[in-house]
Amino acid sequence: MLLLVVIAGLQSCEKDDIEPGTIATEDSIYFFINGLMEYWYLWNDSLPEVEYLSYDDPQALIDDLKIDMDKWSFVDKTVTVSSRFKEGEEYGFGFYLGWDNLLNLRVLFAYENTSAFDAGIRRGCIIKKIDGVDVKKIESFDYFFSETPGSKSFEFVDNSGTTHTKTLSKETYFMNAVLYSNTYNVSNKTVGYIVLQSFLGYAKDEIQEAFSFFSATGIDELVVDLRYNGGGYINLAEGLAERICPSSAIGKINYTMQHNKERRREYDTIVYFKEHEQNQDLERVFFLTNEYSASASELVINGLEPHMDVEIVGDITYGKPVAMYGFEFQDWTIYPVTAKSINANGYGEYFDGLAPDNYVSDQSQYDWGDENEPLLSSVFNYISTGSFGQTASQLKSASSVNVIQGGQLGRNLLLY
Repeated sequence: MLLLVVIAGLQSCEKDDIEPGTIATEDSIYFFINGLMEYWYLWNDSLPEVEYLSYDDPQALIDDLKIDMDKWSFVDKTVTVSSRFKEGEEYGFGFYLGWDNLLNLRVLFAYENTSAFDAGIRRGCIIKKIDGVDVKKIESFDYFFSETPGSKSFEFVDNSGTTHTKTLSKETYFMNAVLYSNTYNVSNKTVGYIVLQSFLGYAKDEIQEAFSFFSATGIDELVVDLRYNGGGYINLAEGLAERICPSSAIGKINYTMQHNKERRREYDTIVYFKEHEQNQDLERVFFLTNEYSASASELVINGLEPHMDVEIVGDITYGKPVAMYGFEFQDWTIYPVTAKSINANGYGEYFDGLAPDNYVSDQSQYDWGDENEPLLSSVFNYISTGSFGQTASQLKSASSVNVIQGGQLGRNLLLY
């Protein structure tokens, strides 16, 4: 339907006197993008005048059209978008790395369906050498994130202190969205814990399975770990919020989606909390966040804030209160920023991120679910005592992680 509306908008466009039928096939994508941005772009009143038919790269056109604060609008081949965002297909070694403040190169997370995971690579492992070279002497890790095929020898220390050397090859694998889930007994309360790495298409069944376990167990509290969760599909974010919210929120506003001035009257949408068979009927929820918690992750947090006690632990989130619709044209899919979300209290100005209630630096020397991990430990302390146990300044000065940027961790931030 959206695609048809855009085509109608292009056909009625008065700004250009070029008829679609007179444009070469290879140039029609640029005509389409220009009209799409004029019709749907959230900040369409700030679009510059460009010679769009002079471009030879669709992304370059979008980059010149979008405003400075827009770090997200993009275009990609439809086959790439479908395989990765819907099916979770990826290529590489299957794990992500970051430097801690002691200059240890640590594994931040690893996907289960990979040779690396089978070889014992887990969050917290220290990578010492790659192809026999001390990692501190490696100037660039670009190869790690490129699609260039090949193998590397990794010397790493696992979480028990044992050193291993494994040769791993880049491979095509399927990502998993739930990196970890479990329950804990904290002061006679059953606490559910889930590490959710994305809201992309492949996450649906994994979220369903995790909450089936929580429902069967009967949790009293819930901790949702959204570190490194760059977002995904809005319907999955809605589903998570509907599993978490108290029953009193059913039928009340989750969020409102606001479009540009020309589209607002017809397309602005109010989304209400609906009944969900896996609703946990909670009065409080804890979110663990950092600067990579973005987009749909923030939508869940912001939407729940007016309806229950929401405690954010960790660091300030990324800051993306906007949505992007996907429009297919030829063999391309274009994702412009098309709308902005606000919660039931009318709040949506978190372009600088959502601030935590308790600052705790991300410390990757602990594997997922370790009760000594500072963020999780502080939540358990709060559940037991009503206090996080340490001052914000003490926690913020703790060991932190500097993520090696590149690859798809950055791309995850693009989708809402």
